[in-house]
Amino acid sequence: MRTVVWLSVVALCACPGRRPTEPVAGSPESVLQAARARAVPDPLKSRFAIKLRSKPLDLAASTNGGLIIDRPGQGRVDLFGPLGGSVVTVASDGAGLSVLLVQQKKDLVALDAESVVRAATGGVASLDDAFAVLSGDVPFDLAEVREVDLLPPDDPIHPGLVRVRLAGPKQTMVELWLDPANATMRELVALDKKGDSVMSAKYDPYELVGTDLMPSRVELYVPSLDLLVETRYKSWEVLATPPQTLVPVVPDTFVVESLEEAIKKLAEKELAPK
Repeated sequence: MRTVVWLSVVALCACPGRRPTEPVAGSPESVLQAARARAVPDPLKSRFAIKLRSKPLDLAASTNGGLIIDRPGQGRVDLFGPLGGSVVTVASDGAGLSVLLVQQKKDLVALDAESVVRAATGGVASLDDAFAVLSGDVPFDLAEVREVDLLPPDDPIHPGLVRVRLAGPKQTMVELWLDPANATMRELVALDKKGDSVMSAKYDPYELVGTDLMPSRVELYVPSLDLLVETRYKSWEVLATPPQTLVPVVPDTFVVESLEEAIKKLAEKELAPK
């Protein structure tokens, strides 16, 4: 349930980039090196359409939204209502995390955003890793590389892609599949210490934004809850200057509650006998 909450939260240096039309030459290790070094603009702004589906959670919804990323660790996601205004805003200033529920007139706040993200992802991902996944950047820059190999062209699932296994904290593992043609990430799977998938992300072919490649679609999936979050990016915009603030001003009439306590209550409700 904690993973669902984070995905709902998520869902969950304007550097001159090299022209990404030239293929990456060399070994699988050089493809990984190029993927980690690939320029991803920052700060970024995007508009997207999102669909959420889960039979166990009786969830089926679609809407539009907006995303702002100012790394490291700062970002904002807005989900819009039928009239266009934001009904849910999830924002972090790099320290805390706010989930503003407009219709409920409630603001759920966590003073330590990092601990919330770690708990929601089984300790695998940091706050900045989450924003990296949303923007198609390879996360886990400091993770130990366990394996790198090039899959054959006739591989039934990932033909011709470079497979990477990274060591996560507390015996967790992350698997990446990279496109050797342009060093972009095509799939990510986070595994718990038992080797079971806790979350996966799949990317459609990337599109040029200026001279940089950005994802056109990200599909997030949580197997344990059959939760699918499909995000189609309508546009990407590189911001000239970082936003002054990403966390919205909360009206005096709103109730402020603990995000950690809200997550705990939701988890207890999900685990309660039906």
